This record gives sequence, C-alpha cells and structure tokens, in this order.
Amino acid sequence: MLINTRHQKILDIVREHVTIPTQKLADMLYVSSATIRRDIAYLDSRGLIKRSHGFVTSIYSTQTEFTNFLRVQKQVPEKKKIAEKCFEFLKNDCTYFLDSSTTVSYIIPYFSKLKGLTIITNGLDTAQQLSALTQFNLFLTCGSISYSTNSTIGSDTVDYINKFNSHIFLFSCNAISVEGGITETNYEQMRTKTAMLKKSKTTILVADHTKFGKLASFKTCDFSDIDILITDKAPTKNFIKASEENNVKLVIAD
Repeated sequence: MLINTRHQKILDIVREHVTIPTQKLADMLYVSSATIRRDIAYLDSRGLIKRSHGFVTSIYSTQTEFTNFLRVQKQVPEKKKIAEKCFEFLKNDCTYFLDSSTTVSYIIPYFSKLKGLTIITNGLDTAQQLSALTQFNLFLTCGSISYSTNSTIGSDTVDYINKFNSHIFLFSCNAISVEGGITETNYEQMRTKTAMLKKSKTTILVADHTKFGKLASFKTCDFSDIDILITDKAPTKNFIKASEENNVKLVIAD
C-alpha cells in the first residue's frame, strides 16, 4: 500500500471509530507497530488526527477546528455559489478586511475585477492568493502562526488590525445560532474576527447551510451585528425571522 494511500485509510478508519487503539489500527492495516507510529506522528503533526497514550482520535467534532487541509475540501460547490453571489456586494475603491476562512478564499478571484482596493488579512493562504493580483494594496497582519488555519493570531495581530479602518469585512464562521450568535471553536480566531468587525463599516458573513443551528464555544458577535448574510440554502423560519427583526439582509445563492 502506498504511503499516501495508507494515510488516507488511517483517516477513514479513525473517523469511523472516533477513537481507536493504536495497535488495533496497526492490525487492521497489517503493518508493524513502528510503521503505524510513524504514520500517526506524521498525521498528528499536520493536525489531521490526535494521538495520546496508545490511542488515536478523530478531529471531527463540533468543538474542533478543522485544519485548512480538510476545510478547503468541504462544501466546495456551496462555497463557489456563495462566492459568486458575494461579488454583487463588492465595490471599487474600498478597504476590506478578510479572515482566513476557506469560504472567503473562493471570493478572492472576483477581486481581480475591481480596482482601487486596500485589503488586510490574517490568512497566509489568502495573502498568497491575493498577491497575484497587483492592482491594490495588500497587508498581512503580524502575529503568531496558527498552523491549523494558516493564519496569524494573537495580541500582535489584534493590535495591527486596530491600525486600520475598513469599509467591508468579509468573514465566515464555525457556527451560527439565533440565540448564541456567530461563534468559533478557536478563541484566537474569535478575537481576530471581532477586532476586524469592530473596525468595519459593513459586515458580510458568508456561510454554507451546514453552519446554521449550531453553537461553538467562543462568540464573535451577535446575529444583529451582521449586515449581510450570504448562504447557499434558505435557513429555517427562525433564522429568516431573526434576519428581518435585526435588519440583516439574508441572501440565498441559488
């Protein structure tokens, strides 16, 4: 079995079992203990699984932040539809904050159609993609590197964000709840997004339907703090009602 094929098999087995003993995993794949330990160390170092005391655990949980490697592969058609619809709300001669979300990354190609832009982001992948577009000013926030999200985080990141004023903040989230608001599984990601939101005139949340009706640990903002919410499917009635009551423009990308 090729090493990359075996890695994928490990991910599939661990996802199915949630938690599985390391030796049982080796037995199922017919490999030695040394081989499985190397494979697990490799996958753990990239944030694809978690290992501890003879067990391997899946990262798939409502309270776990997905790595960029996995998040970029989820709900791709939905994210593309959202990105296309979002272009209708982008404007020339504006300053934008962009978070490091994969949903926002699908919007990046549409910026090539605009001019006179200043863009500030904490996303390393986002900045790299934007750097290919040369007709605007691009700023990457300083700070510590989060390897799971390929982004900068921390107090230095927040301080840097506070040096700017933005017309539009484009961001996504881990979960959306009418009562709980817009939430994240990662405290530092929440801090970064909250700082960007406070320094922006207009906030545009882009999130596919799988984010609705869920609640994560750290609150970025209330539902009422969103100006425009773009998603791929009509949400339940309580979200539609909340949008109307809080003057949130709900846009369905269909």
